[in-house]
Parts: sequence; structure tokens; C-alpha cells
Amino acid sequence: MTGRAATTAASNRRIVLIASVGAIGGFLFGFDTAIISGAIVQLTKEWSLAPLTVGTVVTGVLWGGLVGAAIAGKAADVLGREAMISATAAVFVVGSFWSGLADSPGSLIAGRIVVGMAVGGVSVAVPLYLSEIAPASIRGAVVTLNQLALVIGVLSSNAVGAWFAATPEGWRYMLMAGAAPAVILGYTMLFLPASPRWLMVRQREGSARRMLRRLGVPDVDASIAEIKQSLEVSATNNSWRELLRPKTSYMLFVGLGLMFFQQFSGIGIVINYGTTIFGMTGIAGPTGSALLTLGIGATNVIATVAAIILLDRFGRRPLFLYGVAATVVCLLVLAFSFSDGGPHTKVDQLLAVFSLFIYIGAFSLSLGPVCGLIVSEIYPQRIRGMAMAVVTVGNWVSQIVIALTFPSLIAYIGPAVTFSIYAAIGVAGFLFCYFHVPETKGLTLEQIEEHWRAGDPPRRW
Repeated sequence: MTGRAATTAASNRRIVLIASVGAIGGFLFGFDTAIISGAIVQLTKEWSLAPLTVGTVVTGVLWGGLVGAAIAGKAADVLGREAMISATAAVFVVGSFWSGLADSPGSLIAGRIVVGMAVGGVSVAVPLYLSEIAPASIRGAVVTLNQLALVIGVLSSNAVGAWFAATPEGWRYMLMAGAAPAVILGYTMLFLPASPRWLMVRQREGSARRMLRRLGVPDVDASIAEIKQSLEVSATNNSWRELLRPKTSYMLFVGLGLMFFQQFSGIGIVINYGTTIFGMTGIAGPTGSALLTLGIGATNVIATVAAIILLDRFGRRPLFLYGVAATVVCLLVLAFSFSDGGPHTKVDQLLAVFSLFIYIGAFSLSLGPVCGLIVSEIYPQRIRGMAMAVVTVGNWVSQIVIALTFPSLIAYIGPAVTFSIYAAIGVAGFLFCYFHVPETKGLTLEQIEEHWRAGDPPRRW
């Protein structure tokens, strides 16, 4: 290995280590979003909650996430990416204890909204930070670490929920458990380097150079020159009106489209209603359905690890297109297994279960990591925080709509038609990606910005 190659390898290892700390935010995202699925079982019995109250408690994090994401982009632009992550860690701690110590449904909902605001904050700030410290050669793997941490957080919440399931008032311990990783995140972020690109925006070149050296960048002068060139040709007006300019609005269209198709592919129903769907198949009782849901979580983690390996080798577009096609087929198979009021046979039951497992694997290889990665890459530096906030709000709105409408769709039009609708949306998502989503593999953030300025058709990058 040459001296330059050895330096690059050492730099990459350092960046991956730093990114692993930042990705604790993704872990908290997954953990605090999913932990309510275990807690709500006890809460419903203990407090005799009405169905509407149950729904409000469950979606409290989503409403808070919508608010948090809306303000996080501008806050990240003003405070800095790593400072914003540290601030959200403190909000996580407050919200976790508020929820766990709640003495009424109203207090619990308020606590969950506070947690949701922190979740919305990290959903914007962490991908921003990771994309800006990572070199182009490993940026896909680095940013996808956040997605891996998220699915590990979901899996961990399942384990914590099972651990305290038989404990009196165990829901309190479940909801407070998220405070521990939040403290770790807030403390360790104090020692991580700031984003050099953000420092350059704030006209702190000396600090940016020090951060690049801390990151182990072999040619600091070249990196500074590239960032300067990007900033010089960027629009100087860092305002919301800038997002409405023709080229920028097209970038927003791409980001919002990705977030829409990510959620309306049906992932929310598999994650939040997986146990219910398995119960609908009749293949297992409550305990068996819970174990199958745990298996879904494990499959999610394994497939996300595979995505980290594949994203920078095969690119974003191929994984997205093949993954979306696979999810469409799985949803159609699932719809078929529920046709005519089914499943009627053991084969139908096995088809439903098998399709759900393949679905989650395909999603975790494609829409899960690719959408978050691309939206963290495609926006110019001066508007990246605001643009990320807009598309992340779009993601939260989509999550809320899916979570609120699925039970009604099942009740009024049945599972077969419901899953067929999600499959049709998946076909639209495939066409959207083919015509509008660029391949960003191997490109620096500055090169991506140059493609936009040149008006290059995304599918031909």
C-alpha cells in the first residue's frame, strides 16, 4: 500500500468512527419511535384508554417529529450540525423522562411530542453532518450508518419491550430507556469535529482547515479550494425564497418525491402494524405474531448492513430501481394472499408471511437507505439545511397519513385492495426514480451541485 493510499485508508477509518458516534442519533430515532408499540399494550389496560386516545399517544412522536424537522434545518445552519445534534440529545433526555413519569394521558402525549421534536431534529441534522464530513468514495456507507443505527434502534425497542412486558408499570421503564443513549450522544458530540463545509459558509476558513486535518483529509488545500468554488457560484441569498427558484424547486421536487414514495410504499404499516398483519393471516397467535415481528426487525438490520456494502459499489439508482420492483411484487403477492377474504389455506398464509419478509429486505436495501442518502447529497451548501428540513417534513407528513389511514382502509376496503394500492404507488415510484433521481455515487457534493447548475438530466448523470 502506497503512502497516499495508507493515509486515505486511515482517514476513512477515522471518519467511519466519527460517523458511528453521530449515528447514535439514528438509533434514538428508531428506538423512541418504535418503543411505544410495547408500552401502549400496558397503558391501554392500566389507564383504560379509548381508541382515539391510543391513536393520539402512538402518533405523538410523529406530530412532534413534524415540528422538530420543520425547525431543525435552519437551526442546523445557524448553530452548526454537531451543535444541533447535541441540543437534540438534551431534548431526548427531557422527553424520555417526561413520558416515563407521566401521570395522565395528556402529560404522556405532551412528553411523546417532546421526544418527537428531538426525533425530527436528528432526522435532519445527522444526515447533514454525516454527508458533509465524508469523502465521496465512502459517503454512501457513512450516511447509511445512520439508517443502520435506526433499524438497530427499532430492534432494540422490541427487545426492551419484551423485557419489561411482565413488569408492573413496565411502560415507564420502556419510555425512559431512551435517555441513556441520548446522554452518550450529547456528551460524545462535544468532542467531534465540526463540518468543514458549514465552517466555510460561516467564513471560518482557519477552523475549516483544522477540521479537515482532524478528519485526516490528505490534501486540505484542494478540499478548501473545491468548497470555496462551490460557495462562490452558489446563490448568495440564503432565504426560503431561494428554494422556489426553478432549479432549486426541481431539487425539492426530487427530494419530496423520494420521501413520499419511501413512506407510501407501505413501510409504515409493516413496522407499526406488523404484529396486526401477522395476526390477520391466522398463521400464529399473539406470541407467535410478536416473534414474527421481531424477525422482521432482524431482517431489516441484516439487509441494511448489506446496503452499506453495496451502495458505493453498485450505486444508488440500481439499488433503488431493483428494490422498488421487488417491493411491488411482494405487495401484490400479499394482496393475492388476502383475496376473497383470505388467507384461506396454509399456502396463502405462508405466501403472506414470506412476502412480508422479502418486502422488508428489499425495502432495507433500497428505499430505506437510498432516499435518506440522496436527499442529504443533492442540495447546494447554502440551502442544504433548509431544503433538508422541507423534505424531512414531507417525510413526516407521509408517515402520519399512512399511520392514520391504514386501519380505516383495512376496515372499509379490505387488505387485498389496500396492499394493491400500495403496489400501484410503488410502480409510480419506480417511474419517478427512473426519470428524476440522479446517480450520485462517487461524486463530491460540489460536483453534484455543478450537475444541477448545468441542467443535466438526472437519469444521465
